[in-house]
Amino acid sequence: MTDKELEKYFETYMDFFLTEGWQQFKEEFDESFKHLNTLDTLHDEKQFMYRKGQLEVLHRLVGFEDAIKSAFEEYNNAKSV
Repeated sequence: MTDKELEKYFETYMDFFLTEGWQQFKEEFDESFKHLNTLDTLHDEKQFMYRKGQLEVLHRLVGFEDAIKSAFEEYNNAKSV
């Protein structure tokens, strides 16, 4: 990816993160993560493994914005060196 393409990539995400739709999406997944982040309702190993998978996916979604912003910051730092 060229620098110009990479900058466009990050700009597109930064614009996206400002939208009402992204904020709503993030709030819903934050709530889902909080609701599912318990072992109290699990009765066996199969349910535990299923829940573990759910939480892994939700964790990636909840942390997506921070991951992109961190990558953008690293890109900017590397550019300025």
